[in-house]
Amino acid sequence: MEIPFEKLSEEALNNLITDFVCRQDDFDTATLEKKIQQIKKQLQSGEVVLSYDEDTQTCNLQTRTDFEKPKHVNPEQSTQYYF
Repeated sequence: MEIPFEKLSEEALNNLITDFVCRQDDFDTATLEKKIQQIKKQLQSGEVVLSYDEDTQTCNLQTRTDFEKPKHVNPEQSTQYYF
């Protein structure tokens, strides 16, 4: 289920994105704000979506392409980020 990111408070959205950025292998504190802004732009353009998975009860940031793939696709082929 897609969650309209606009419905989240600025603080909640920033916390979700920060958590995602901090989980990346290439995380660098000097670029945190830049990465947050990049992801926000991707959300605004629709390239990335915020979704909720009822089965795992988790929020995910994923590309729109992966979000729209049928559920039976091999999860290892998907770019999905869990919070």
